[in-house]
Amino acid sequence: MNFVAENEKEFLAKIWEVLQSEIRPGFVLGLVGDLGVGKTTLVKHIARELGYKGVVTSPTFVMKKSYQLSNRGEVRGIDHID
Repeated sequence: MNFVAENEKEFLAKIWEVLQSEIRPGFVLGLVGDLGVGKTTLVKHIARELGYKGVVTSPTFVMKKSYQLSNRGEVRGIDHID
């Protein structure tokens, strides 16, 4: 799948447009890329779209960070694993 976008915000919106109908309990999204390519930026965007209000940071040094969602129906949290 290819995306063409003018800027990061538009790019993230296009990815979310595809993902939003797929995200449900048990959904796994694997992101592969070098340091600094935007993996955590995408996770931040997804978390925001799912209603998470807190700070999302890279789990590089702790291996896993969990974010609990409130008022989001079936999806109750995100596990961000490095």
